[in-house]
Order: sequence, then structure tokens, then C-alpha cells
Amino acid sequence: MSLYTSTFVNDPDEKYCFYTVPDDSYLLRLIVDHSGVTKALTWRESDGWWKEYWKYPQFECHYYGNCGAYSTCELANVNEFGCACLPGFEPKYPLEWSTRDGSGGCVRKRLHTSSVCNHGEGFVKVENVILPDTSAAAWVHMSKSRADCELECKRNCSCSAYAVIVIPGKGDGCLNWYKELVDIRYDRSESRDLYVRVDAYELVDARALAGTAALRFLFYFPMFPLCFFSCFSFCPLSPCSLVQLEAKLLLGDEDDGEADRREQKKVNSTSTELEYFKLSTITAATNNFSPANKLGQGGFGSVCKGLLANGKEVAIKRLSRSSGQGTEEFKNEVMVIAKLQHRNLVKLLGYCNQDGEQILIYEYLPNKSLDSFLFHVFSFGVMLLEIVSGKKNNRFYQQDPPLTLIGYVWELWKQDKALEIVDPSLNELYHPREASKCIQIGLLCVQEDVTDRPSMLAVIFMLSNETEIPSPKQPAFLFRKSDNNPDIPLDVEDGQ
Repeated sequence: MSLYTSTFVNDPDEKYCFYTVPDDSYLLRLIVDHSGVTKALTWRESDGWWKEYWKYPQFECHYYGNCGAYSTCELANVNEFGCACLPGFEPKYPLEWSTRDGSGGCVRKRLHTSSVCNHGEGFVKVENVILPDTSAAAWVHMSKSRADCELECKRNCSCSAYAVIVIPGKGDGCLNWYKELVDIRYDRSESRDLYVRVDAYELVDARALAGTAALRFLFYFPMFPLCFFSCFSFCPLSPCSLVQLEAKLLLGDEDDGEADRREQKKVNSTSTELEYFKLSTITAATNNFSPANKLGQGGFGSVCKGLLANGKEVAIKRLSRSSGQGTEEFKNEVMVIAKLQHRNLVKLLGYCNQDGEQILIYEYLPNKSLDSFLFHVFSFGVMLLEIVSGKKNNRFYQQDPPLTLIGYVWELWKQDKALEIVDPSLNELYHPREASKCIQIGLLCVQEDVTDRPSMLAVIFMLSNETEIPSPKQPAFLFRKSDNNPDIPLDVEDGQ
């Protein structure tokens, strides 16, 4: 039982907190010592001295702005660096950050090349935090929904974040921040969610990793390669495009070695054998996550190049605590990805879950990933139609004149029969609406006029969201002629 109770008063005239000691037999005093530490002391009559009841701050994260602006602070282990940048941000001073000095904070990625004002920006949720310093915040509306709060913040380009706060007796209120976000701390006992403003690139990245309905549909085999290609077609860093596929996997937080072995056995029992790496092995391979080994940074973690003791080069993704994924989701993702093998998919070699760290170890591709070569939106559209239909584009139909796969899909589309092209081997393991959506986007990518084709950013946005999709115009390369080879009939039942 607490020696005292506290009450917070919030009204138009004043805001304050007062404490009450319900038991008169206790003496309690609050002091601020010469170092700025606040202490609560209780009088012990038997000893004739004041005993420390609590003090604040106790830990590094309790000090104001310990990790600077646009970052979070979490003290999961005294031996760990508790600072992490918010989604869409990166360390302002990477060298100091690598030496565990986070006071410089973080800055927005693509600061000079991307705008967060009327350019497709949005908000990413950061869960279970103590909200930032409210001196730069203001109440906007009372009794409003989260959607209303987001719209209000989005209208003002100076609004950097918002939160929905429940005010007893008054309903929900919108609290908006208009300057730097400072002093955000993770606290598992807190249930506050902060919605941080990010640019369109980060928004697409986050939505893709969150596993939206459109991408989950594409995860059905043989639809899976589309999800992979959509990731690396957008991400400019090769390791980023390789490891985004696993969608911010997180393993349960266990420190005990035997618990780690049980977890490893549990994962490996239902999936392709994965190696469990000790944290000491990972830190040695990356020179303690040295910035010199850093390959990329995403909203859900950083990627480093590592060299194992056996001389093997690997790509190591260190997941951020702000990624917000649960234990079960991580386990399921590891099991699924470990089973998927394809020449165009980077292989998951193992994982690490120790001392609060969640790490994934992948094959390292020294000659860059496929995103360096496969970037043409037309090629993506052809691939999309091939995936949906299960047919190769280099075959064509026995018609006069013979049609390419693009031409055949276009004819079916005009007749409102596009779903007839869907791979029959899928049976009913797909949603007609999603299949039609993929076909429509594929046709948009292969339109005859280059200026009519969408950008890859627009393609990913259409795949990841329920949004209005324009009608495609006539595509290019409808017909095929061959003087040397006879027309090759393509049976609708014949797959790739």
C-alpha cells in the first residue's frame, strides 16, 4: 500500500498535482537535493532518522531529453544503449550515437529531398510510451475520434505528432505537438500511443512491413515473389530491400540461456533448421555494430554487414524496439520465411534473442540486391501479370494475330472477364477482389504511353491501401510475330 495518494488537476485556469498522506501516523516529506534529484523521505521513529522512500530520476531515461529530439529511451538493461530514433528519423551524429551518446538526438531522413507537407505524408504509431514534453503541445479538440485528430494534425504542416488522450468526464481529446518531440520514454505499464508524422516514403515502408491486407493476399504461394519484389523495388539500400521481407520480426524477450535454447528448439521443430547465434557472436562479427559496417537504416531497425568467425559474410538486421511487433507474430514469420526458398530470395540463416536484442541474420549479397537492376515499372507489371496467371509472357496464344500474355489479359479486361486469367491451381485460395486489383495494377504498369505508367511508389501505395485505382489504357506489345518459330499455343491449364 502506498504511503500517499496523488491527484492531478487539469482545468482552464491551472494545472497542478497534489499529494495526500491518508495515515497521520506517517511523516512524509519531499525534497530536491543539490544535484536536482527529487526524494520522498519517511520518518522512522525507532531509528530517529529519515529513510528514503523513493527518488527521481533513478535511471538514465529519467533524465530530461537523455536521447535528444525525435527519439525514444528505454532502459531494458543497464548494459544496453537505450536510445532509438523514431520511425522516419536517423541519428543526427552517428559517431556519437555509436559510442552510446544519444544526446544529439535524431533528424528526419531525406530531410532535404522529401517533404512532409502535402506530399503524401502520414503517421506511424509508436505504442506504449510516455508522451513527449507537452510544452510544445496544445489541445485541439475534445470528444474527437482518432481519425479527426489525425486530420487536424495533417492540415497543419507544423504538427509533428499527435495523441488521443482520455480525459475523465470529458471524453477523448486531441493533443498535437508543433515542435521537436523530446523526452519520449518506453514504459510497458503505459498505454499511450503517439502518432508521428513521416514522409510518403516512410509511410509506404511502414505499411508494407505492417502486413496490410493487400500484401497478405500476395503472400499466398505463388504470389509470394510479388511481396519481395515490391519491397526491393522501392527501398534504395540493397540490404534494406533484402531484409524488409521479414517484416520486423521480434522474438520473445528472455535472458536465460536455457530459455533461449527452448525457444530455438521450438522454432526449429516446425521450420527449416535455423542457427541460433549468441549476442557475443553478433557483436564480434559487427565490431559492436560499428557505423563503418552499417549498410542501411529503416523505420524498424538497422542493417549491418558482419563477418563470422568462419569467414562467412552476413547481413545482420538489428530490430528496433519501436517496431512494436509481438512474440507470436515473430515466431510465425520466422517459421514461414525459413521454409521459403527461391533463387531470388535472400536466405534467412539464423536469429538471436538475448539481453533484449532481437536480431536476424541473412545471407549477404556483395554485388547489390536485385533492386539495383530490376526497377522498370513495365517489367514489374509483366511480372505481376505472370504471377497472377501462372503463365510466362514469352508464350502466346494461337489467335490471328497471336496475342502476348499482356494482349490476352487486356482482351479479357475489356470484356470484364479478367479473373479468367487467374492461375487455376490457386482454386479458391485467393480473393477475387484482390486478384482483380493486381491485374488492374499490372495493366497500368504496361500501358503503351510511358507517361501514363505509375511510379513504383504509386504501385506500392495502391497495393498496400484501399484506394481508387484508375482504369488502364491500352498496353504496349499486344501482339507477337515470329518468322522463325511457329506460334506456340498456350493452354489455360498450363502453368509456369
